[in-house]
Amino acid sequence: MTDQETEPGIGHNIPPLYDEKAHASLKDRAETLTDEIEAWIKREIEDNEDAEDLRDVLGQVVALKRDAEKQRSKDKKPHLDRGKEVDAAYQGIGNRLDRLSPPVKRKLEAWMDKLEAARLAKAKAEREEAEAKQREADRLFALAEKSGSIRAEEAAEEAAKESEAAEKAAARTEKTRVKIASASGGTKAASFRVTKIAVLDDINQAFLHYRKRPELAEFLTKLANTDLRAKDGPSSVPGFRVRAHKSVA
Repeated sequence: MTDQETEPGIGHNIPPLYDEKAHASLKDRAETLTDEIEAWIKREIEDNEDAEDLRDVLGQVVALKRDAEKQRSKDKKPHLDRGKEVDAAYQGIGNRLDRLSPPVKRKLEAWMDKLEAARLAKAKAEREEAEAKQREADRLFALAEKSGSIRAEEAAEEAAKESEAAEKAAARTEKTRVKIASASGGTKAASFRVTKIAVLDDINQAFLHYRKRPELAEFLTKLANTDLRAKDGPSSVPGFRVRAHKSVA
């Protein structure tokens, strides 16, 4: 090896991702068709022979599109097959892990249900205590106002402080979320995830509510077009104006 020569780099012997020769041929055909069609765009069809020639050009476009798609699928297949091999290799692990999660979650959910029940019971007791202390504070304030006693006023103020503290404790417990921390700290704490799920009860009210949403109009239009284009489909759909769209086939 001379001083000017260098060793080939890593990956120099990796085959190309696709058939470069076939790709170049298809690209050349596309360039040729582009030139021909751009020439046609600049001129008018003068007779039926011109129209027939242009029809052939359109046929070449369709054929080239078909050939390119066929070659693309052919070039992509080996990569898809290798991808399937990777998926198959990892599928067993994924399936096993999918089986492992549910029983662990059921165990944790059962324990969290107990914690949640305890939290609710504590919150209820603290709320009742806060309300009782508030009633006692109100009673003492009324008594102090009636008697004019300094000691009675001081007792009422002390009761009000206790009522306020009890109210804060109850509110704190009511807002607390049940969680199970990670023993190692290597993962986030587990908690209940509450998800709202809509269950359709009245389709007419639902339509009225969402009638101005563009997604609903798009979905209904899609249903109508599916019906109209189906074999032996209807000639009209209630609520829709049907128009004919023409395109060269």
